Amino acid sequence: MFKRRLAVLVPLFSLVLMPEATLAQSTRKSGISPVAPPTTKAPVFDTTSPVYNPPSTKKAADTVVAEVDGRSITLGEVADAISSLPLGVQRTPYDELFPVVVDRLIARQALVIKATQQGLENDTAVKRRLKAARDDILAAEYLKAHAAQEITEKALLARYAQQYAGKPGAEELNLRVIALPTEAAAKAMIKQLQGGADFATLARQSSEDQTASSGGELCWVTRAELNPELAGAAFASLPGEVIPAPVQSSGKWFVLKVEERRTRPTPPIPPYVLTWRRR
Repeated sequence: MFKRRLAVLVPLFSLVLMPEATLAQSTRKSGISPVAPPTTKAPVFDTTSPVYNPPSTKKAADTVVAEVDGRSITLGEVADAISSLPLGVQRTPYDELFPVVVDRLIARQALVIKATQQGLENDTAVKRRLKAARDDILAAEYLKAHAAQEITEKALLARYAQQYAGKPGAEELNLRVIALPTEAAAKAMIKQLQGGADFATLARQSSEDQTASSGGELCWVTRAELNPELAGAAFASLPGEVIPAPVQSSGKWFVLKVEERRTRPTPPIPPYVLTWRRR
């Protein structure tokens, strides 16, 4: 179960250790963390809140949790790594998440050591990308610091009231599609449907769209979520109706059926607005 949840760690820790990388000696400090509380039910840093808050003291952030050939990995680095993970993964129990993140950091450090030994940090292209990464981090931190000062809960609520409060949501359709290579094939498909054939069955058999396995079902979509050609035809049709002419879009000919039509409810106030100043 945990392995499936940690599949989303790949974008952050896409590290495949080469055999020679294992030559780097690594040591893990005993225990989960030198500053771990008596039980893992109360971790020293929060892995459940949407915004990750690392230990407040410099001493805690500098605590060494692992070493690779004399290079330290600190609790602060672990906190930074966890804060960059998807929220669902951040909510993984502390005693499961901590050792996995430390292992990934050890693997990354081993690769960094090998790269340094080969002089890759002196490569012109690598230097350029390192500078770009540094600039991105500094720019993002500047924006974050100023946003925290200038964007208030009052301003967010005012924007919500202006754009959403008391207004209906977007109109949307429950739509099915069958994508075919030619207009003739699409017209022949429409004749079968008008003769009583089941749309979902024909979609599974013949559609070249990625929705074929689900019987052509796109589920609920707004006008903005469809290609303009499809949106124009679909939103001009009535529920339960197979559109009598195929629609060309993105190099295919589409047969469309509108199952249902509805208006989305007014979007609620996002939870982060109500907790903007409390985090």
